[in-house]
Amino acid sequence: MFVCLARPDFNLIAYLMGYYIWVKDDEVSMKQRKAIHTFNCSLAVISCLDVSWLLWAHSSWICPHSRQVGGACADDANDYLRAVSGIHWWCLGGSWVAFILKVIVICVQTLWLMAETSEDETAEHAVRGEELHLA
Repeated sequence: MFVCLARPDFNLIAYLMGYYIWVKDDEVSMKQRKAIHTFNCSLAVISCLDVSWLLWAHSSWICPHSRQVGGACADDANDYLRAVSGIHWWCLGGSWVAFILKVIVICVQTLWLMAETSEDETAEHAVRGEELHLA
């Protein structure tokens, strides 16, 4: 959240949407599973946007010492880049941490969806087996 002060950020909104999807129903339903799957897809798209932003920001904010002429690392801009380098490093580091956490959230939600699906299939097979025994 502190990273969004230094860059345009939409992660907070995405996580609020995910929180709403997870807590709106008390029981797990097919509708909730589809919503979580859609949320995973939206997180994947947002992750791609984050990576593209991170690559752009890193190339334009960080001035290697070997590139002291031309572009954003020219002498007049170099003083400015040095003055704001702390916030740039904070923003880049926080953005990478947020990206890694987002990938972890996607993986955990996918594993949860797979476990719920397998539980439903097991319960469905058990019900069918009881029906066969009763007939």
